[in-house]
Amino acid sequence: MRAALLACVSVWTLAFALAQDPPARTENELRADLVNALTSERWDDVIAAARGLIARNERDGQAWVNLGYALHSLGRVDEALEAHRRAAQLPGVAGIGAYNIACVHALRGESDQAFAWLRKAMAAGGMDLRRVREDQDLKSLHADPRFKEFLADLVRDAAHEASTQRATASQSDRREARLVFSSATGSAGQIALDWGPVEWKPEFEAHFTGESLNDRRWRFGKDFWTTWDSSLTVSVGDKKLPAGHYYVMLTRQSGGSLALVFMDAALVRDQRLDAMLAHTTRGGVEVPVAHEATTTTQVRLELAFVPDPEQPTHVRLDATFGAHRLSLPFTVEFGS
Repeated sequence: MRAALLACVSVWTLAFALAQDPPARTENELRADLVNALTSERWDDVIAAARGLIARNERDGQAWVNLGYALHSLGRVDEALEAHRRAAQLPGVAGIGAYNIACVHALRGESDQAFAWLRKAMAAGGMDLRRVREDQDLKSLHADPRFKEFLADLVRDAAHEASTQRATASQSDRREARLVFSSATGSAGQIALDWGPVEWKPEFEAHFTGESLNDRRWRFGKDFWTTWDSSLTVSVGDKKLPAGHYYVMLTRQSGGSLALVFMDAALVRDQRLDAMLAHTTRGGVEVPVAHEATTTTQVRLELAFVPDPEQPTHVRLDATFGAHRLSLPFTVEFGS
C-alpha cells in the first residue's frame, strides 16, 4: 500500500509539475524567437512571439505587422485585418499596415475599400512599385481602370520623392574578416564580416563603461552597416542564428551586459533605414559578449574570427577597439 501510495504521489507530483506554466520569455528572447520563426516561415511561432511582445507593449508596431503577416500567410485574413488596422495606427509602420489592409479588401473582392487603403498607404510613403504590380493579393484589382491610374500616380509619387532627396556621395575604407570551412572534397561554407573601421575617440569610452548604450543600439562601425553574411547556421549560447545576411549592432542589455545585435538585413531594408538610424531598430537576435580591458590601445575597430585548433567548428569572434576586447564564442553547424 505504501509503495502504491508513493507511486500515486509521484505521478500526481509529475502531472502537477507538467501543468505549470513555463518560465516567461524575456522581450529579447521573444524578438529572437520571432526573427528565427520568420526566417523559416513557422507562422504559428511568429504569432506566439508577436503576441508575447504586444502583451508587453501594445504600441510595438513591428510586432503588429509581423502578427498580421503571419495570420495573413495562414489564410486567417479576418484576424489579420485587425492586426493590420492596429499597425496602420502606429508611427513607422502605418504605411505597411495600410497596404496590408488594402490586400485583405482586394482578396475579399472589396475593390472600393482596397483602393482607398492603397491611397492611404501611398500617402504614408515607401511603397514599392514592383511589389504592387506583382502582389497576387491585389490580382482582383488588375482589370479595374483605377489600378492602372494608381500605378501611374505611384510612379509620379516615387519620382517626386526621389527629386526631393538630397544625395550625398562618399567613399570609405572597408575591412573584411572571413571564416571558411574547406577540405579535400570542397567547401562546407563560409561566414564573412564586413565593416568600416571607425577611429577610436575618447567619447566612445562611455559605450563600454558608461550608460550611453543602455537600451540603445550603435551601428558598431563607420558609415554603412557592419554586415554578417553566412551560408552556415551558428549557435550562440542557447540561440540559433540561421544562415543569412544580417546587420550587426552593439547595445547594453537591461542586465548590464554588452551584447551584439544581429538584425535581419531584409527587415531593415524594408524600413529603408540607414545605419545612422541603428538606434531606431527593434527586434533581431541579441547575444551577450564577454568584455575585458586590454593592455594596448586599438586605434581602429578590428574584428577577427579565432577558430579553436582542436575543434574547428568552435569559433570565437573578437572585437578590439580602444582598450577593450569583446568576445563572442559560437558553434558552426553543418548541413542545417
